Amino acid sequence: MKKAALFLVAFCCLETAVSGWAQVDTGSFAGTVKDSTGAVLPQATVTATNSDTGIATVTKTDAGGSYVVTPLEIGRYSLSIESAGFQTQVRNNIVLNVQQNVRLDFTLRVGSQGETAIVTGAPPLLETETVSLGDVITGQQVEQLPLNGRRYTDLATLTAGVAKITEGPVNGGSTPTNGNAGGDFSVNGTRGDQNNFVLDGVDNNSNDNGDLSFVSSVDAIAEFKIQTSNYSAEFGRSGGAVINATTKSGTNQIHGSAWEFLRNDVLDARGYFESPDDQKAPYRQNQFGGTIGGPILKNKAFYFLDYEGTRIGSADTDFATVPTAAEAKGDFSDILGPQTGVDPLGRPVYTNEIYNPATTRTVNGQTVRDGFGFDPATGLPIPGQANVINEGINSIGSNYAALYPTPNLPGFANNYRVNAPGYNNGDQMDARVDESLTSKIQLFERYSYGTQQRFQAPVFEGIADGGGYNTGNRPTDINGAVLGYTHLLTSDLVNALRVGYNRLHYVSNSPSYGQHYPPVNLQIPGVPDDPQVNGLTWFSIDGYNGLGEPLYTPTKSTSQDIQIDDTLNWVHGNHQIRVGPQIHWDQFNLLQIGQPRGNMEYSGQFTAADPVNQQGSGNAVADTLLGLPVSSKISTVSYYGNRQHSYGAFFEDIFKAAPSLTMDLGLRYDYATPSYEAHNRQSNFDYTKGIIIPAGTPGYPSKLANTAKDNFAPRFGFTYKPLPDRPLVVRVGFGRFFVFQEIRTGDPLQINYNLPFFYEPTFISDGLTPALTLATGFPALNADEAVNAGVTSQDFNPRTAVYDEWNMNVEYQLPGDILISPAYVGTKGTHLQVLVDRNQIPTPQTIFDQSLRPYPNFGPFASIENRGNSTYHSFQLKVEKRSNNGLYFISAYTFSKSINDQPEICCNAPWPQNSYNLPAEKGVSDFDNRHRWVTSVDYALPVGKGQRFLNNGKMLDEAFGGWHVGGIITFRSGFAFSPEMSYDPTNTGSQGLLRTDRIGDGHLAHRGPSLWFNPNDFPVPTCNCFGNAGKNILEGPGESSLDLSARKFFPITERVSFEFRAEFFNAFNHAVFSQPDPFITDGPGQTGVITSTVLPQRQIQFAGKLQF
Repeated sequence: MKKAALFLVAFCCLETAVSGWAQVDTGSFAGTVKDSTGAVLPQATVTATNSDTGIATVTKTDAGGSYVVTPLEIGRYSLSIESAGFQTQVRNNIVLNVQQNVRLDFTLRVGSQGETAIVTGAPPLLETETVSLGDVITGQQVEQLPLNGRRYTDLATLTAGVAKITEGPVNGGSTPTNGNAGGDFSVNGTRGDQNNFVLDGVDNNSNDNGDLSFVSSVDAIAEFKIQTSNYSAEFGRSGGAVINATTKSGTNQIHGSAWEFLRNDVLDARGYFESPDDQKAPYRQNQFGGTIGGPILKNKAFYFLDYEGTRIGSADTDFATVPTAAEAKGDFSDILGPQTGVDPLGRPVYTNEIYNPATTRTVNGQTVRDGFGFDPATGLPIPGQANVINEGINSIGSNYAALYPTPNLPGFANNYRVNAPGYNNGDQMDARVDESLTSKIQLFERYSYGTQQRFQAPVFEGIADGGGYNTGNRPTDINGAVLGYTHLLTSDLVNALRVGYNRLHYVSNSPSYGQHYPPVNLQIPGVPDDPQVNGLTWFSIDGYNGLGEPLYTPTKSTSQDIQIDDTLNWVHGNHQIRVGPQIHWDQFNLLQIGQPRGNMEYSGQFTAADPVNQQGSGNAVADTLLGLPVSSKISTVSYYGNRQHSYGAFFEDIFKAAPSLTMDLGLRYDYATPSYEAHNRQSNFDYTKGIIIPAGTPGYPSKLANTAKDNFAPRFGFTYKPLPDRPLVVRVGFGRFFVFQEIRTGDPLQINYNLPFFYEPTFISDGLTPALTLATGFPALNADEAVNAGVTSQDFNPRTAVYDEWNMNVEYQLPGDILISPAYVGTKGTHLQVLVDRNQIPTPQTIFDQSLRPYPNFGPFASIENRGNSTYHSFQLKVEKRSNNGLYFISAYTFSKSINDQPEICCNAPWPQNSYNLPAEKGVSDFDNRHRWVTSVDYALPVGKGQRFLNNGKMLDEAFGGWHVGGIITFRSGFAFSPEMSYDPTNTGSQGLLRTDRIGDGHLAHRGPSLWFNPNDFPVPTCNCFGNAGKNILEGPGESSLDLSARKFFPITERVSFEFRAEFFNAFNHAVFSQPDPFITDGPGQTGVITSTVLPQRQIQFAGKLQF
């Protein structure tokens, strides 16, 4: 707080010298006033009047005849110019969008006082004053385009340079807290968690996962702007896009609406992988609500209220791979395949042959085992006994395997189908008041509230669960508020203040939360009997669905953000100088345990002929029956309360250097504390001394990391009109963007998860000697006697991650109000935060040995380091037609290449396969989308009253008039992926996903969901080494899809109408496949096979909306 106070004092001193305005959620008019001879007119009166509220903002032209009217709420305006001895000129129906600077020049003619000339013609479409790239998505587009789930942020993908990380909409309407379903996109090669969501001028970012926090109803959004490159210096803390949304406000007229959107599985097409005989999974979705807005006091004060409720009842269709009843008892004779090779004794090795680990021995330096039910001398199968486990079965492992349901589909992969019921219900509201206190002071307040109740039943009935992460109860509630204060100090001096507050509370419990400890026959020694975390240990069984309680439950979190932004502007001649401070206080309180009941992985290595060179032998269920996991973890319960403070300041000068040239020069500075725990419950690791360092240890930073103080981010750009009489603009820009570590729930990011506050030992085996068995269970969790404890560390002196971005863009206006805009955009990421294992064994070994680790007293590390890199280059083309004659469209094509060496720190094993060779991880990014073309369109059919066709007669108009058709068309290439191994057969000690060897290109003459690539080109390495295959060398399926809408308007009275709407998502019912199974170790029938789609089959939604 002391630093914050000093920061404010310093800024207040600065305010006396220079002032500016916040334009985050507003816009402005600018221009020059001249007479008919070309002489400038100083002291002309310029009045901008909001056509809906009647609020007028007045300023005067300066000595050079220039004017700027700002900040103005978005909406429709009339602009009038008055000067003694001249006619008054008025221009009406000017639409001002968020963060738009509309340039309008006027030429006054000599005339008497009171004489008015109306200027006709639409303002130019070219943005001659704006350097940044991006698009404004108007409220009309937000409401009219088909949106599956009604999340306004989904429309961000209409913009060039934006690539969805997870393609395709999913079942589930927009509820107030499921923002991550609408925020999962990468912009110009930046990471998916680097986007900055703004609502009404204040942060709307979640501390939970880097996505947006509150998802306002579509009908509450006035419009939003997505800026993708070289945006203003007033924006910081992220390197991706700025998605800047503004809620609606009231007007002098009472306006409102009421709606109901309906989806039902009866209307939907059957899934691609569903049999015609299968019953479709039930799905019912209703979204209903209303808005109302109007005057409190005409021309002075206005209100706007909205409410939306979502009710979803569903049954997710899940396909799981389960063993047969015989296999669950140890009889694997049904999967015994042909011979694949020989062992060191010359005996045959068969596909899926099950070996007895109790017979393990070494012959000529190689591992030899005898198969269950095979002649030890010849290796030939014994009739009636082959591949049947006849000894060594562990009772706990047997009882776990017995929890599997019997397959209800043919085959050995995806042989069990279930419709698991669930629901997702939400309620949300916004209340906004806008006030014009005086002609110089404007105020607005908004309060938002949302609540959500989610439940998903487990994949398997009873205590088996099998959901992994996604089952159970997940209630959430969120509050958000903003206060905006704007003071026009003089005609060229404006101060605008924003104060924001967000709070989100989230809980995730497993389906069996609150129930008793598991039955005695399923209890594993060493798993604590704790009422908070009771349940089954999670079994990860390679090639099969897992068993047990979901990981990372229970979770209870509360995040809170308070921010103060104050921005001022001084208009001085041709300069618009803006300056402002920004202060954020973030906190995140969390209870989350990754492996509270234990996590055991079974790989099939113990029942393979050789754990390294398996030759298709072994089975993970067989390992389970024998009670031999290859890796095991268990965690203690931990609480923490993280805090982070950040301070920023910016300076920007928009300089009209010449009539055809506008310069935008900016500099931003950011300072952010490391994320620290309120009660010092965190620790770091000193690699020099090899010891844990708790917070508060003398001689170390108080927050266990020092903060970089050199975070100066320049922004530079210009717009140039090379041909003054032609509608052509050239833009060039460069910007630097710093990205700070944020407080989020993913435990790899938290140094709270360390001794002595948290203990998570890891027990890793080499497939020869068990590090832990079901019979022995886990050792006592005693942090004072910690064994193999995992460590999360961060640099004591970290560098701040930074993105440098540059662009060159040409924009040209064609006849018919069409804009064409080609651009080159590039991005370079440096010092990006990555996760490595500084305790990985230096080189792969024949036998894994804990003593080979650099720090043998500890287990694997999650070492957070700022040494990642990325590059992005793209050609982007946008063609846009503004609404005219009932037609609007925007078409965006992107040809790009994104390269990095590590993904963002989150989920799905983000470690490199070799932490000592990060350059070997360089390859195309997971979200690289080489080609992406998206077109959105809306067209009012020229039929009915007042139109070109069928315009005579009421009956014809009622039947055929008032129809609109629209849609979103998407074509994209596939995402990259790597052939991998689901476990560590070559004893590398890696936590990352291991790549295979490569002996071919993997291409097939005819690829499809049954086999997407040739697994034989990517064998498992036969040595104790890393595979030679590069990262992301294969490409998955692409997408071609159409979302279609048809709307019909029925006028009831002059001010009341009803709209009927039908929307068809994936209208042509194209199958858009997910990525194939990349794991070579899964074996024939699974490797390279696609079993699901990322885009649902055709879904139909009907809606009715009353508007007044």
